[in-house]
Amino acid sequence: MKEKSNRSFNTIIPLSNDTVKKILLGTTLVVGGMGIAGTHVAYAEGPETAAQTAAVVEKVAHSPSEAAAATSVDRSSEAKAEYAIESDIMIGEEAQDAALSEEGDASEAAASEKETASENVSEEWEIAGDEVVVQVEKAASDNADKTDKSVEKRTKKAASAAIERDRETLFAEADVDAAEPAATPRVAMRRAARPVVVAAAQPAITSETGLEIGEEKTPEALQAPQKATDTNYAEDERIVGFYKDTQLERGNGPAASYSPSTKENEFVDGFRYKTLEPSETSDDKTLWGFEIEFDRDEGQRTYTDFYFTNSINVGRNELVKIEKLPGNDIGKKLSEKGDFKEVNYKAKTVTDVSASGSLRNFNTYGEKEDLEYINSINNKNTMMAWESNYTKDNANGPKATHGDNVTFGFTVNPWPNENDMLNLIYLNGDYDKKEFVKGQEINTGIKVENLDENARKRLVGQVYHPVSGDVVPGAEAYIDENDMVVVKMPEGALKKDANGKTVINEDSIFSKAGYKNIQSLDVKFFARPRTKAEFEAIAGENYGTYTETGAGTATINHKGQDVVIDKQGIARYDHYNKVGEFKINLDDTMYYNQRFEDGNGDDTTKITSSAVQPEVPFEVKIVPPANPGETDKSAADMNGLKTGEKLPVNLTWTYLKKKI
Repeated sequence: MKEKSNRSFNTIIPLSNDTVKKILLGTTLVVGGMGIAGTHVAYAEGPETAAQTAAVVEKVAHSPSEAAAATSVDRSSEAKAEYAIESDIMIGEEAQDAALSEEGDASEAAASEKETASENVSEEWEIAGDEVVVQVEKAASDNADKTDKSVEKRTKKAASAAIERDRETLFAEADVDAAEPAATPRVAMRRAARPVVVAAAQPAITSETGLEIGEEKTPEALQAPQKATDTNYAEDERIVGFYKDTQLERGNGPAASYSPSTKENEFVDGFRYKTLEPSETSDDKTLWGFEIEFDRDEGQRTYTDFYFTNSINVGRNELVKIEKLPGNDIGKKLSEKGDFKEVNYKAKTVTDVSASGSLRNFNTYGEKEDLEYINSINNKNTMMAWESNYTKDNANGPKATHGDNVTFGFTVNPWPNENDMLNLIYLNGDYDKKEFVKGQEINTGIKVENLDENARKRLVGQVYHPVSGDVVPGAEAYIDENDMVVVKMPEGALKKDANGKTVINEDSIFSKAGYKNIQSLDVKFFARPRTKAEFEAIAGENYGTYTETGAGTATINHKGQDVVIDKQGIARYDHYNKVGEFKINLDDTMYYNQRFEDGNGDDTTKITSSAVQPEVPFEVKIVPPANPGETDKSAADMNGLKTGEKLPVNLTWTYLKKKI
């Protein structure tokens, strides 16, 4: 072997070319006429993306249009990204021997020998202080570019109870003997007139059907792994548009009742009432009455009942006639004075005026035929009225539509995102951890609030692509036995090969076009529309009558099973309602930053080339930034990613064979 020459010279490796920069930085160079460089492309479970997860959660308590904002990961300059893990590498002694050329007049055989040695190289990572060291030994590597509370029903206020309680006082004031009231208590009347309807029994759930929730409420029963061809519930929900909030009291059931002084002449979820009573200035001091209006656009509701009740003590007077009042004719107003409206529908419901001693009882309960008209898809507004006359002028006496016992009320069908008691179903909680995607289950700590038995059956979760809105194959979003949200991530973009080495998983969704480089996934929960049996059950529990609207039915696919819903002709009822949503931000090593210094102590972002000398090890290493941020990583951080199987490590050998 020839003796090594004592000649020395400097070699300048240009870094202005992006490709050369990418190859050079990340290695220690031992130069003897040839540049040895290693490159590595870093992934967090994906060839070009990290598909790692961290959730930034925003609670949605409808208005559901409010959405959780994504937490973005800032990406630094292109130059730094190019250097990501390509630095902080030293060439070992054995590699130096293989790479060094014989000095002097090198023969063609020596050059060939060097290329052969370069082609039989493999790498091992280890930490050396602040440095990530590669021991170059043998076996070359190719490029690697590669989530019963009992119903306390809001029933009609039974005036008979108050009457019974105050009977002696009332009659004492009237100076008459107490008499047994002949009027049937209103709640009892409604119970007799509106027998409770029980929903048909539903099949027990299985993990195959996924529709009903059984006794144990296992997550498997609630959700199965998504497929790209699954029903996209978000697309159906978008048809709902604006979510109107209710004016009813949450949690007290779907029935509401008011006295005239509270909500008279105000729309409450599309229901309005107004009374007429004589005063000293009235033209007719005997005329009394009331009007009831339903407006579909105002309320965005359908209804199962409406009513008016009262009871007054008229003493020995025959002030009020015993009669059954029919609905007023179309086109008639209660009075030309004030803002009374023309009747546009002659009600079949009558107002029953009865007597019990000196008591006069007034009862108006909506008939099924009237409810059918009110709820019909061909009818947007219904104005009804009833009127009568006192037997004499009554400017200052007891009034038929006023007093302590009077009640006007109505009952609605709940919207899909309301439970049977009219409580809003919503997501409650936050989740801000970052996790790598490994097909793992994420217990988010987020709870779905106000789920009753029926709501659990109707709840469904789904995971979506943040841009296209497509269903993410392999992902799942469901609730556990405690109504807590669980997100099952799809397979990660890395896997172990037969030799136990971390390699790219080409079968992962994150290795496919459209999923590379995405930084988040969207998780959304919805409540499906109700079936006829479900509507009937709620109406029956509240002494109402469910009526069809003429909109027909629709068969929808809910968690893999066909369900027939009863349409109301209102988008809010007929489509999935959003319960809440949040975003899972993906922690991508592609966007990690490192600060590098070359062997001369120069910041690599401020130079375009580095001067190296033959036979002298040259180190380009990661150094801590002055003010590190969330995405700034140290050598130990990057090495830990490899050790934790969160990125593949490879060297690119193309430029090892290229002479300077």
